[in-house]
This record gives sequence, structure tokens and C-alpha cells, in this order.
Amino acid sequence: QSEKRLQELERNVQLMRQQQGQLQRRLREETEQKRRLEAEMSKRQHRVKELELKHEQQQKILKIKTEEIAAFQRKRRSGSNGSVVSL
Repeated sequence: QSEKRLQELERNVQLMRQQQGQLQRRLREETEQKRRLEAEMSKRQHRVKELELKHEQQQKILKIKTEEIAAFQRKRRSGSNGSVVSL
């Protein structure tokens, strides 16, 4: 009976070693996937910052152009009393 018990324990140990190997492989795979996702996320965050900066710059340019147009229209309106306004 002790021989039977010993064989059963050896089988259990072998099974646990197999499970440990599978878990280690899975852990490596999950760790690699996490690394890839973090790298992708970092790249995308950088792209978002670039786009936000570009948007800010475009907004500034748009504001300047809008102010220039408004100033030109004011000048044109004030000059519409018969005088010629040159561009």
C-alpha cells in the first residue's frame, strides 16, 4: 500500500511540475503582451500630445487670422465714406 501511495505522490509531483511549466510559459507570454501594449499605449499618448500641440498652434493661427479679418473689415467700413482703401 505504501508503494501505491508513493506512486500516486510521484504522479502528483509530475503533474504539478507540468502545471508549473505551463504557468511559467503563460506568465512569460502575458508579460510580453503587457510590454507590447504598454509600448503601443506610450506611442499613442505621444501622438495625442503631438496632435494637441498642432491643434493649439492652428487655433492660435486661426485667432490671428480672424483678428486680421476683423481689423480689415473695420478699416474698410471706416474707409467707405468715399475714400479709396488699398489692400
